[in-house]
Amino acid sequence: MKKGFDVTPNELRYRVLPPSYFREETYRYARPEGLARKGIALVVAQFKARNLPPGADPDSMVTQSYRFDRDVWTPGRAKKWIERHTADIQRQRKRVSNPQE
Repeated sequence: MKKGFDVTPNELRYRVLPPSYFREETYRYARPEGLARKGIALVVAQFKARNLPPGADPDSMVTQSYRFDRDVWTPGRAKKWIERHTADIQRQRKRVSNPQE
């Protein structure tokens, strides 16, 4: 899995889980109110059946990546935000036991 941030003209993108784990037709761009006010959006999607963690709801939407608005965030500041939220991100990665590509 690619580590770190991808930089685009409008966003800094931080990948939580590889896109290949998710059903392509379920991808959504989400702006939860608390994060949107900070200039952060999420890319969410549903796991493919083979990547679904045991006991997980197959219809649940899971964060695939964080998107930071470049008008608000610098790469250094976004990296610090990710570091402060690493426990949440690691917990999500850990839920995916032995995922299949």
